[in-house]
Amino acid sequence: MFEPIREDLEKVEREFVRHLESQVALIPTIGHYIQQGGGKRIRPAVLLMAARMSGYTGEHAPLFASVIEFIHTATLVHDDIIDESDMRRGRQAVHSRWGNDVTVLLGDFLYIKSMSMALTRDSLDFIRLLCEVTLRMIEGELYQLTKNGDRRSLGGRALRDHPAQDGLSLRGQRAHWRHAGSRHEHRAGGRALGLRPEHRHGVSARGRSARLHRRRGCARQAGGRRPARREDDAAR
Repeated sequence: MFEPIREDLEKVEREFVRHLESQVALIPTIGHYIQQGGGKRIRPAVLLMAARMSGYTGEHAPLFASVIEFIHTATLVHDDIIDESDMRRGRQAVHSRWGNDVTVLLGDFLYIKSMSMALTRDSLDFIRLLCEVTLRMIEGELYQLTKNGDRRSLGGRALRDHPAQDGLSLRGQRAHWRHAGSRHEHRAGGRALGLRPEHRHGVSARGRSARLHRRRGCARQAGGRRPARREDDAAR
């Protein structure tokens, strides 16, 4: 499936390693540990394939694909703390091995580094949209944690007295954020790569792709947060 973009994916891996360099030895050490844990690189692959489909053949695509992978990696290390998950892809999660304090700061480093990488191409539109996507993701996490806390404090009365705030409502809301994030992420990629407006909309998550992202978000949430994440570990 990824064979047409195999060379670009290898460039993404090299960019990932290169941008992990730091005077603080712990950063590349943990970064390499995460990279060696595997993952299918679905998100950078989607960006690279969208660029190809839109006729882009320049050198910016692998860099921006690396930016997306940095952001995704930051969400994973933070999520493992929130979910109290000790394992990631069959190995110790970063927070289990290095502690929560180090892991939170590493996630912050990856977030900021992704923005710094994007700025090397002076694409302010891309930065604005990346910030918007990241804010939506964080809002979704906070919304879910808040509602989970409400449910725990109310006990069995939560679903009986507040049916509008049941699990499906919450999952649907979070799925909406995921769908919106994917839509803006693809538009950001189109702008950053210098595509014409009609091609930007072609790679955005409108129509069929939008419905796919929204339904995928709903499907993943339908089984509950922690079980879904454990099942998905091998695919991240």
